[in-house]
Amino acid sequence: FLYSYSDTTITQDLNAFAGGSTKGVAVGAGGTILFTEQGSSGFGTAFVITSKYSSQNLRGVGSRGNLFVAVGDNGSILRSTNGEIWAGVTTTAITTRLNDVHYADDKWIAVGAAGTIARSTDNGLTWSVVSSGSTFNLNSVYYNDNVWVAIGQSGMVLNSVDTNTWYKKFVGVGTDYNGLTFGGGKLVTVGLSSNIAYSVPE
Repeated sequence: FLYSYSDTTITQDLNAFAGGSTKGVAVGAGGTILFTEQGSSGFGTAFVITSKYSSQNLRGVGSRGNLFVAVGDNGSILRSTNGEIWAGVTTTAITTRLNDVHYADDKWIAVGAAGTIARSTDNGLTWSVVSSGSTFNLNSVYYNDNVWVAIGQSGMVLNSVDTNTWYKKFVGVGTDYNGLTFGGGKLVTVGLSSNIAYSVPE
């Protein structure tokens, strides 16, 4: 099946992108979800707009192969097995904004406002709240070297090896950090006022 493309103006903000094994998904305001397919040179610049499942603002998306999970306002969690057709999933008392989601170590972890951490161990089908012991906003989450790291408001960091118990850290600069990834042997975070910080695994 070949998609037919036509130029369309997307007026909604797009907030996050995740690349799967053969597809990439972008999510944004008002429940907007787009997907693209990977070619010989990587992901293309032509996107297909999916049918909306939700009108909630979507702020983060993660992938496991071509299985995608998107998160957003009011505890919204959506799931797709192909990036094209989406459905809501079962959550337990999650009503706060979720900002990011990541898959690793046989589980999905989503983080958000007021220290919210949600976890799924059945490939994103059902979710439950995990106590973080904190109330500051969490904006991004990542997993590397057997450690989960969540970062956010005022330079605050949480880390965990089992996702049950989370330990509070401080980046050293009291600004909000919004992104987190690993590369070149370093865990790197970026934030407001062009702040960039990194940590080298011990």
